[in-house]
Amino acid sequence: NPLEYSFIADLAVDGGANDDLEVRVRKYDASSATTSTITTQSRQVNNFSGGRDVAFFTILETVELNTNDYIFLEVANNTDTTNVTVELDSFLTIREK
Repeated sequence: NPLEYSFIADLAVDGGANDDLEVRVRKYDASSATTSTITTQSRQVNNFSGGRDVAFFTILETVELNTNDYIFLEVANNTDTTNVTVELDSFLTIREK
């Protein structure tokens, strides 16, 4: 039987100043061997003084999961091909409702 879960993600993503970043929460459905997007958020990297350029993401969602299903995060830089890094102390937590 599928169970409903809630999840919270709080992420700080380091990237180039003013880059447009996107975080996607994706679900893998084991019964059909497919993935789907649960939610997407886009943010512009804040150009802070001192060289720390970060975008902040907060995600609150619910999802239905069956046995062997799982969720995962994808982070994309939509501006250019430079790398981005999710900082330490960012988190994703999931709980049964």
